[in-house]
Amino acid sequence: MPSEVWVDDNYTAESCGGHVWGYDAFDVIQDGIDAVADGAVVHVAHGIYAEALTIAKSLALIGDADGVLPCLSLPDGTAGIVAIMASNVTIENLRLVKEDQSADTAMVNIPRGGTWPSYTIAYEEITLRNLVVEKGRRAVSITAGDVTIEDCRFLDQSRDALFINAVAGTTTIQGNFFRGDPATSKKAILFENYSGNDPAVSGTIIVADNTSEGKNNFLVYNQWLDADATVDLQISRNTIQDPGSNAIVIYDPREYAPSFDPASFLKIGGMQVQGNRFSGIPAGKAAVVNPEDPVNTLVVDAASNWWGAADGPAGAGGGSGGAIAGAVDFTPWYSDAALSNLVPYNLRLDSAVIGEHAPIGSVVGQFVVDDDDAGDIHAFRLVDGNGTNDADNASFVVDGATLKTAVALAYARRTSYRIFAEVDDGRGGTNHAALVINVLNENDPPVAGHIHLVAIAGRSLAFDPAAYCQDIDGDSLTVNVAAPPAGLDVAREDGLFGFIGQPAQVGTTVSFAYTVSDGALSAQGLIEIEVVGTDEAYLGKAMKVSLIQPSADRSSCVLRFPAVMPETGSISYAVMQCANLQAGEWRVVSGAETTFIPSSDGYYGEMVVVVPLPVGTPRMFFKIQATLDMP
Repeated sequence: MPSEVWVDDNYTAESCGGHVWGYDAFDVIQDGIDAVADGAVVHVAHGIYAEALTIAKSLALIGDADGVLPCLSLPDGTAGIVAIMASNVTIENLRLVKEDQSADTAMVNIPRGGTWPSYTIAYEEITLRNLVVEKGRRAVSITAGDVTIEDCRFLDQSRDALFINAVAGTTTIQGNFFRGDPATSKKAILFENYSGNDPAVSGTIIVADNTSEGKNNFLVYNQWLDADATVDLQISRNTIQDPGSNAIVIYDPREYAPSFDPASFLKIGGMQVQGNRFSGIPAGKAAVVNPEDPVNTLVVDAASNWWGAADGPAGAGGGSGGAIAGAVDFTPWYSDAALSNLVPYNLRLDSAVIGEHAPIGSVVGQFVVDDDDAGDIHAFRLVDGNGTNDADNASFVVDGATLKTAVALAYARRTSYRIFAEVDDGRGGTNHAALVINVLNENDPPVAGHIHLVAIAGRSLAFDPAAYCQDIDGDSLTVNVAAPPAGLDVAREDGLFGFIGQPAQVGTTVSFAYTVSDGALSAQGLIEIEVVGTDEAYLGKAMKVSLIQPSADRSSCVLRFPAVMPETGSISYAVMQCANLQAGEWRVVSGAETTFIPSSDGYYGEMVVVVPLPVGTPRMFFKIQATLDMP
C-alpha cells in the first residue's frame, strides 16, 4: 500500500500527473483514503468533491493551500459527514460545505468509543487545521484525547460550531474565527455531555487567540460528569464581539434540578479568563457568568481583560461595561481601550508563499498585526510552540518585520513549512500565531546525463538520449543536437537516435554536445560514442551487469547485461558461479534460463538470465562470460 497518494477531480486513467492511476492517483478522496497504509499522506488538489468521508486509519488529509482551498461538498442528511474513527489523524487546508442545516449531526464527527452504558474516549491525536467550515447544523462533534483545532473558520452554522462531548489530555482551540447570527446560531464552543454514560472531561483546555462575531455565546462549559479538579480551563486573548447573550458561561446546575445533583457540576480545577476583549454584550447579559453554589468554590480568574466600556464590569444588570455575574475576580481590568495597553491580535504575514528556487535570504513576507493602541511599536520573533506548529522555525529568520528564508527550499522535498511567531508591543502585550509557509512548485530544469556508448563499426546503434536524462517535475523531455556528427541520424521514425560508425573511426571516440529540454528550461550534455571493430571488442567494453534482482522468495535471481547476437557465426553467453573464491575456481551455473531481447535495430540487445539460487546460501559471486565462435 502506498504511503502517499494524490487526489484530483480532473485525474483520469489516461492523465494523472505522472502517478499511477488506481495506485497513488485518484479522482475521489475516499478512494485515496482507502488505498493508503497507516501513517500515509493523502494530498487533495483544487476542485469540488461531492462525497462523505470515513477515515478509519491514521493519516494526514492535506488539501492544496495555494489559492482557493479544495472544496468538500457534503451530502444532505445525517450520513453527509466526515467521520474520524482512528487516532493520529490530521485534516488541513480544506473547505467543507453543507447546505443542509436540518440534519442533527456535525459535519466532522469524532464519535464515542465503547457501548452503552460505558462509553469511552477511543481516539486521540486529532488535528484540524486551516479548514473553512460553512453552514451545516454543527461544524464539529468531538469525543477524543489530545485535540488541536487551529487557524480554522467556522461560518454560519445554525447551532454550535464546536460541540465537545468529552476530551482528555491537552485540548487546544487556537487562532480560529467563528461567525453566526447572534439570535439563532447558538454557541461557538460548547462543552456538554450527550448523556450520563459519557466519559468525563479531563486535562488542560486552551482556548486562545480566537475571534467570535455574533453567535449567541462564545463558550459554554456545561459538563456534569467530571471528577474533582481534573480540568484546567484557560481562555485567553480572544476577541468576542456582539454575542446574542452571555459570552462565557459556566451553567448553573440548579437549572437542571432535580435531574442532576448540583454537586456533580462545577468541578473545574482552575479557570483563567485573561487578555480577552469583550464588546457589544447585550443589556442584561454578562461577559463572564460563574454561578455561585454551596458546592462550588471556584473563582474565575478574569483579570486583565477589556470589558468594552469605561465603567467596567459591574453586575449582570444593565450590561454596562460588559458585566460579570457570580464568583469572578476581574481586577485589574482595562477600563478604556484608548488608554489601556491592549494586546495586539490577528498576527499574520502579508504573503506566506515563496517560490522553490528563491535563494537563501529571500523575503517571504512582512509580519502584520492589528493593535487598537495607536502608536505601539511591534517587535516580531520566532518562538517555541507546541513542537508541531514550530517545527520549521530554524528554516527562517526575522529581520525587523520581515520573514526571510534561512535554507534553500525545494518543492520536491517540502511543500509547506510551519513556524510559530510572537509579536510584542513593548508594553507587556504579546500574542502568537501558528503560520504556514507554502512553497510554490516552480519548473526545475532537466538534468542532462553524460552518455557514453560503444558501437561496432558498420552496425547501426539505436538509443534514446532522453532515457539518460532526469526531470524532477516528471515533464516529458526532448533532445536536440545542434551539430550532428557524420553517422548520426536524429530523424528516425521511431523517435530514437541512430549512429553508424565507419571502419576508419575504429579506435576513436565521437563526441558531440546535445541539449535536453522540458519545453521551458533546458540543459547541456555530452554524448560520447566509442567505435570498435569487432563484437569481441564491443563485449569487452560494454558487457557489464546492469541489473541484479532476486525473486520475492529468493529462489532465483535475474541478471541483465548488454549483448549482441550477430548474423553470422555465434556467441554463447554463460553465467559463472564462484566455486572457490580463494583458488579462483568458477563453474557454469546449471539450470539458468537465458533470453536475448534485441534492440530496435536487431543486432545489439540485452541478455536476461534467470539464475536458480540454492536454499540457505548467504552470499554468491557471479561473473558473465561470452564465447565467440566466428567463421
